[in-house]
Amino acid sequence: GKTICVQKCKSVPTSQLWQNGTICAAAAGVFYEVGFSLGGNWHPIFKICFNPRDQRTIYSRNLINGFVVKNRVRQDCRPSSFKSEGVRYNLDHLYTKATQRTRFEALFGANQNIVSEYIFLARGHIAPFADFIFCYEQYATFYYANVAPEWQVVNAGNWVRVENAVRKIASSKQSDVLVFTGTLGVLQLRNPLTSRDTSIYLGVNQTIAVPKWFYKVVMHPSFAIDIVFITLNNPFARNAVGVEFCNNICSRVCYQHSLDCSKFKDTNKGYTFCCELKDFWAKAIRVGRPYYELPVGWSYKN
Repeated sequence: GKTICVQKCKSVPTSQLWQNGTICAAAAGVFYEVGFSLGGNWHPIFKICFNPRDQRTIYSRNLINGFVVKNRVRQDCRPSSFKSEGVRYNLDHLYTKATQRTRFEALFGANQNIVSEYIFLARGHIAPFADFIFCYEQYATFYYANVAPEWQVVNAGNWVRVENAVRKIASSKQSDVLVFTGTLGVLQLRNPLTSRDTSIYLGVNQTIAVPKWFYKVVMHPSFAIDIVFITLNNPFARNAVGVEFCNNICSRVCYQHSLDCSKFKDTNKGYTFCCELKDFWAKAIRVGRPYYELPVGWSYKN
């Protein structure tokens, strides 16, 4: 038989964020590419459509390799810090619990009971590290341009269930699944001082919006429709059923793909529903045709 020689890398390649300047999202943003420059060639891992004016990620685009995603490297592939390329502000500072407490005290008074040791805004990945196979790829997702403020109870609750569900779909297909992950709106919370809804930003002067929604578009050639999972980034909502803005098809989606969606309506973990992309698009974005730039060979369902 043949002898197979496996060589171990002496060092892990370091990712770069390239601002390629191409417009995206109907000219609302510009593309960043995260990848590796090796031997004079550029090897992209995923794309970020970024709004420089609002310093906000509109969406990230990545492929999930369904053939091997179950076998991804599971050792601790987390760097000690996030990279700041492509963003303007000191986000390390804004994401600390101390800064968030100060911010919420300014908004809701010294007795605010929203931010605490256990309830805080985390750096919610847009393109998740667990969608990628190797450590060097997972490391490449740790850019501030690839995160948005997300309540940790949502991030570790229904949002991670959505991420796991999409990887399960990819594994069942044993082929590439195309994913767009984005944010919508600005979260508003009722202010007891004024009895009015207050828009939430991590920074002063309306910098770094806390999104109202996180969503994930999932596409595969075998699908009859393109699917969207939508999660409410508000664990304080009392009755979230009324916030569904497109026809909820979770029961159908979860049955067809053998997903456990039993916790999706748990508001404390981030109320979650599913829609057909065309329906989601018409109700949530309302800008002509979908503005996600598809890779070569991919197309929308009619």
